[in-house]
Amino acid sequence: MRPAPARFPILRPPPLRAVLAVVLALTCGVLVLRATGRAEATVDRYGSHTTAWVVRTDLEPGDVIGDGDVDPEPRPSAFVPSEAVDADPRGRRVAGALGRGEVVVEHRLAGGGRRGAAALVPAGWRAVAVPALEAALPVEVGQRVDVLAALDPTGAGTVGDVVAEDGVVVHVADDDTVTVAVTPSQARRVVAALATGLVALALVG
Repeated sequence: MRPAPARFPILRPPPLRAVLAVVLALTCGVLVLRATGRAEATVDRYGSHTTAWVVRTDLEPGDVIGDGDVDPEPRPSAFVPSEAVDADPRGRRVAGALGRGEVVVEHRLAGGGRRGAAALVPAGWRAVAVPALEAALPVEVGQRVDVLAALDPTGAGTVGDVVAEDGVVVHVADDDTVTVAVTPSQARRVVAALATGLVALALVG
């Protein structure tokens, strides 16, 4: 008697549902890998994210930052100013105008519980009175200005030299004398320029 021929199981194609599941899993894996690659490329280009305090409503000089005025928001480190505040700025007084969408920076805030013009001087800065020229620049509290050497009767120095950059106007007197808050090193240069001549203000755009 001849041995019975070997029988092999008949292979049937897998159900369509299983095929679709495998295809879907592979597709998801590819998408995840691409998204990860894009995220890594973004980090390489712009750096890691950091939390910045962003203004939600326009704030004017003298305003005290309230609960709904700012929010913490993650942003690429490359787009956050170096002077951005680290701590929660709510409760602090605004020294320079802050517009909606801006990151809160230290030099736009006043320090302590001081009043009047002193309350608008950023922490660590100095306020210097600049006498008005005949053609006084019409400025308002909170605006940013550069201080320039306008006239030197001794002949030393160069007319038009910038002696202080990005100062903050904290007071305008009735005689148009303008008090400007500047950094300590800038304050020394402004006083030196005033001692040898006159200075003029230029609005910062």
